[in-house]
Amino acid sequence: EAQVVIKTVDLTTGDEVDMNVVEGRIWNDVPFQLSPDKKRLTLAPLRSLSRMRVVYLADNRLEGSLEGLSGSAPTLQQVYLSDNGLNGTLDILASSAELFLLYASRNRFEGTLDALGPLTRLVYVILEENALTGDLRAVSNWTRLASLVLAANQIQGTLSPLRDVASYYGLEDLYLGDNELEGTLEPLRNATRLMWISLPRNRLSGTLAPLSASSQLTLLHLEENRLSGDLGALRRLERLVDVHVFQNQLRGDVSILSSCCPELKQVYAGDNGFEGELGSTPWPATLTHLYLENNLLSGDVAVFQGMTRA
Repeated sequence: EAQVVIKTVDLTTGDEVDMNVVEGRIWNDVPFQLSPDKKRLTLAPLRSLSRMRVVYLADNRLEGSLEGLSGSAPTLQQVYLSDNGLNGTLDILASSAELFLLYASRNRFEGTLDALGPLTRLVYVILEENALTGDLRAVSNWTRLASLVLAANQIQGTLSPLRDVASYYGLEDLYLGDNELEGTLEPLRNATRLMWISLPRNRLSGTLAPLSASSQLTLLHLEENRLSGDLGALRRLERLVDVHVFQNQLRGDVSILSSCCPELKQVYAGDNGFEGELGSTPWPATLTHLYLENNLLSGDVAVFQGMTRA
């Protein structure tokens, strides 16, 4: 493959260096400044490249837009740009039909996901802590999706576009916390392979019933929503380790968690309407954190004596 030399500045020393790039891959372990003026770090020097498949420039000091990737957009397969100061939209990637991995968390990207909708090969979409808006409609086309991480954006609408995606074999991780989502968990009813669900601080309502078949689930974070009903849907989720459901409108017997989940470590279930006696069922010895404040519980805390980790 053709060799391309880019004048760069090694940020660890401040020295100008030549970065030899095999066209088709940029993978630098040392943080490089892709601008010879030592002032503004952008992707512009990459614009002349037309065959890149992998761009690994995470955790640098990059600013500006993705315009520098325009030449290689049709061939891109993996893009790692997290932890920079990039801005603008993701629209330049609309022609990246081969793209299956997009890591661009903790930047300042804005706009919607709509331009990425046709990218049906996407498997990993990791875009948390940006300023993305719009809804999840684009996700409905990503039927190979394994991980969707969009926490701490401004995404609106419901989870409905996930209905078909969730029914496919691969979806395992879903992180959509700190957005403006509403509606119920019903679109996740067929998400039987999900291992991590994190949807805190949205406006979700309804019950936990749609999660009753998510038998692979180990992490469930639903705190600070408007969920109601009881915990009965979690009764068969034996792999649960970490459950955060505080500040909802849940009720019923919280000891369901003590009997269903032998590896349970953390329960944060305060500020709900749980009732009953704490000692009705022994809690697992693996438990390290149990927060049940502001409920309607009774019983004796002596039931936790002998638990060496709690």
